Amino acid sequence: MENYHLRRRVFLAVRQICQEIHNISHWCEKQGWALPRLVPHSFAILGLLGSATLGAAKPLASVKFRAVTANVSDVDNYKHLSQVFEAKTGIHVEITPVGWGSFDMKYMTSMAAGLPPDCGITNTGGPFKYGKVGGVRDFYEFGQPAKALEKAFDPNLLRPFRSGAHLFGIPAEITVPSMMYRTDIFDRLGLEPPKTWDDLDNVLDKLESNGYRYYYGWITGQQWSLGQYTLCYDLAGIDADASGKGVINWNNPKYQEAIFRALNFWYFHDNPGDDLESRAPGMFASNTKAEMTPLLLDGNWLGVPIRVKYPEVDGKWKALPLPYAKDGHPASIAGGTAYVIFTESKHPKEGFQWVQFLNSRDSQRYLSLANMKLGTDSHFQPPAISAMYDHENDEFWKDPLFEKANESRIAVTLAKPSVRFPASVIGSELPSQLESSVLDRMKKWITDQIDEFAQSKGLSRSEVFRKWGSGEWAQDRERLRTATREKLKQEYAAITPQAQKALVDEGVLYEERYGKILRHIDQYKNKTTILEYSKIAFGCLLLGCLGAITGVPKLRKWWASYLFIAAPLGLAIWFVFLPAVVALYLSFTEYHPVMPLATARFISTENYQSVIANHSVSDAVTKTAMYALQTLPLVIGLSLGFAWLLNYGVRPIRLWRFLYFAPMVTSAVSVTLIFQQLFLSGRQGWINALFLGLHLTKEPIAFLKEANHFPQALATLAIWQGLPFTILIFLAGLQQIPAELYEAAEIDGASQSKQFRFIAIPGLRPQIYFVTVLGVIGASQVFDTIYLLADKSQNATAKFGPNDSSLTMVPLIYRTAFENSQMGKANAVAYILFAILLILTAIQFVCFQRKAGQS
Repeated sequence: MENYHLRRRVFLAVRQICQEIHNISHWCEKQGWALPRLVPHSFAILGLLGSATLGAAKPLASVKFRAVTANVSDVDNYKHLSQVFEAKTGIHVEITPVGWGSFDMKYMTSMAAGLPPDCGITNTGGPFKYGKVGGVRDFYEFGQPAKALEKAFDPNLLRPFRSGAHLFGIPAEITVPSMMYRTDIFDRLGLEPPKTWDDLDNVLDKLESNGYRYYYGWITGQQWSLGQYTLCYDLAGIDADASGKGVINWNNPKYQEAIFRALNFWYFHDNPGDDLESRAPGMFASNTKAEMTPLLLDGNWLGVPIRVKYPEVDGKWKALPLPYAKDGHPASIAGGTAYVIFTESKHPKEGFQWVQFLNSRDSQRYLSLANMKLGTDSHFQPPAISAMYDHENDEFWKDPLFEKANESRIAVTLAKPSVRFPASVIGSELPSQLESSVLDRMKKWITDQIDEFAQSKGLSRSEVFRKWGSGEWAQDRERLRTATREKLKQEYAAITPQAQKALVDEGVLYEERYGKILRHIDQYKNKTTILEYSKIAFGCLLLGCLGAITGVPKLRKWWASYLFIAAPLGLAIWFVFLPAVVALYLSFTEYHPVMPLATARFISTENYQSVIANHSVSDAVTKTAMYALQTLPLVIGLSLGFAWLLNYGVRPIRLWRFLYFAPMVTSAVSVTLIFQQLFLSGRQGWINALFLGLHLTKEPIAFLKEANHFPQALATLAIWQGLPFTILIFLAGLQQIPAELYEAAEIDGASQSKQFRFIAIPGLRPQIYFVTVLGVIGASQVFDTIYLLADKSQNATAKFGPNDSSLTMVPLIYRTAFENSQMGKANAVAYILFAILLILTAIQFVCFQRKAGQS
């Protein structure tokens, strides 16, 4: 192997010489200088010499690594490190970037297909999620080197990656909440930085009484973030007892008090809106009181943008960890990412070497420094290995590049010893979703109560907060807080039995089902599955068709026609029919997508009975129907009117055509990003700014943050995006109606409205039927706009609107399959949707046929 590495280094040197000669040759040619024939071909000649240098060396391993990151610069950094790693070890690493919001689905599908990468990045919940069903390798498989790597991390950081005696991942980087405050404003008001929750409450009151607001982003309203408040009491909502079984602590008084404190900070104070992250540094640095937020509680990453973009506030702010309970102890949650090595990796040892390399001090130093060289895009990525925070590395942090990250680094360093993680518990997915819905309902209830109180006083919500901060109406505020505690107690009491049952059932199911399978997983990998049987059947069908064509004279005479239809028909069978057959079979099974298909267990119609019995399908059908009723009639009505105007050449025709058809050539992502800015919940949202400027409302409307507003915002987007196609269909239909009909009607004295009613609409009956059928199908299949508008493209899990207010049929399929990993139930929901669409299409066909017959 040493001989191979020597040859490898020689080859890399030769390759570098080749590249330099090629560059010089290319530059000389651009200058018009004549070169000897040998020089332009020197690259090829030396390339052959380089290949000969390697001789009979063993082939390099090529490790496939998925870099799940939030920006392009991180991918470039990994590519640079891969080159260093290859020069050092001879192992090539192929970097594939994956978007943060889509990595989970891509990992699940690649594991289900048996084609995962060798290693990759996931969120902190990924190692346990994939590892518990055998999707990723236990790091302890790699022996002593893994033990040595484990010692580089604080044990608290490894807790979410453990399951029993297994370690399914290693931290890549950490992210902690930070409290950033303007020292000049605090000094002016005589305030000290808060250390406890009571201190924070008093500081917020003082700020609000003086006309300031504060900003609470990132973890506001998020179920996974509740540990920030409960772990200071060493409590987690879903925890494991001494035997490893799941326990729910929602009814513990201390736990409910911690959750109430979170709700108090989120909704009982003047937060301008938790969806203004990109604007948060500007609000923090502003000196205009109306838009200023001198207290910022958000992720540590915002520190660098403040220093880079707003140097005028240098020396006027500091960062600290978030406050904690007076009767508890310091605690901080941490987000971030983790490295995993997949079970089906072709090069697991090489993948482990790559992970080791990434967690070396030199690599961590490079990643940290590289992220500080991006100008206005610079950001601080806190390393996870403990050694980076030791005193021996103090000199490293004194690098001038880190000056702009100094406050963020201090906050992370102070918070890191108090980082706590709840234990990972089997079956926690459904209980977590139930608690998330509780938080959404509590937000709506609290904001409604405050709005009612504000209306009774004839004030805006911000003015009420200012009065409360000054000490006015203290009894009313305390009465509302007491009612909030009682409401929270009722909500938890209502969902705890269902959540506890789901937790127990999933724990039993896991042990009986997945535990046994994992102990004999190799036996299942070699079993023939429904997919193989389907392929064999398809092959037999193909051979039978060929035999019939060649053996039957009547069929043989049309062989050219069969040849033309063979390719599209074969592709349709292979990519549509076969998957549909397998999906139908899976709908009658219990199957985890990460496991081999042979592990699917036939359970008859239990999946159909289950999804219908727990009302998940009925709720999704209701939300789908509401979405269709909000969008389809308006789209058809507006499209008819616009098509009529375009057909009559309304001027200026080119301008109107551009306005009508612009949505058709704009991607769904671009459209959604535009509408997100339109519907931002704070005063910075375009629609809210308009409403407030015209004095139509006293407070910004939380279009995307409240369950009763989100569906309307979604419908508005869908209507605007759906108009062009429908206008085009109607315009084509109008142009096919004979002009003589309009001329005769005009001679008879028919007005334009009557011509539209009695000639255009009857003449467009086929188009209206076509558009209605497609509209119903489209409304039933909507997913991307909901997913993006709910701003979940940058999160690891999706919540389709507040309190899942837009959890329609396809989002339900997505959640069931890729978040709850219940592929059998997901396929059952998919076939229920297919049956519903088939019935609706048949009903529409019959209705339009009857109308056509009557006319």
